[in-house]
Amino acid sequence: QLKNYIMGIDLTKKAPEGVINLSKGQVINLKKTGDAPEFDLSKITIGMGWDPTGGRSMDLDASCMLLNSEGKLADPKDVVYFGDKKHTSGKVWSTGDNTTGEGAGDDEQIIAQLESIDAKYQRLVFFANIYQGKSKSQRFSDIDNAYVRALDAKGREIARYVISNNSDLKNKYSFIFAEVYRTSNGWEFKAVGEAHDTDQISGITEMYKATAPAKKSWF
Repeated sequence: QLKNYIMGIDLTKKAPEGVINLSKGQVINLKKTGDAPEFDLSKITIGMGWDPTGGRSMDLDASCMLLNSEGKLADPKDVVYFGDKKHTSGKVWSTGDNTTGEGAGDDEQIIAQLESIDAKYQRLVFFANIYQGKSKSQRFSDIDNAYVRALDAKGREIARYVISNNSDLKNKYSFIFAEVYRTSNGWEFKAVGEAHDTDQISGITEMYKATAPAKKSWF
């Protein structure tokens, strides 16, 4: 279930008035409509946070794919992840790789300057996986205080997806949590919430590749 809260990671407080509340699969236009707040979409930040569980460090990785007009991944360079933290365009980047979950606030962030991204990119897909989750027997259902959220350029929270205790993610190692895509009216945001069994980045990217899966994975 998608929920929104105040800025920060305090999950006990209610969402501020005017913040967009989403449900799984819901699509919203991120431009100002009616009495809703006017979000600054010159930049969007996807932040992910979690805490170590039962004394065990857990390494969650946030990644982003830049897709073409056909919704396909044309080049491995169009994936921003822990091994390649900045897109060649300079318009999408990761703030770093937190391998433990230690610390307050977002542990990892992917930032995208939507309004200046090349027009050949029509869709950005944001996903997460647990690094070596299978070999370490670590699943999303094992993680404490885990969430993913979207913020505008001024740091205002647009939406939040709560990972911990989410039945859709039980015994899963990766999931696609959101995508933004161009329309004639600007960028729109879709909450995906699609869980997968793979703990590998390649397990997600292979589903979007423009060419037939190769014998050797890109990642």
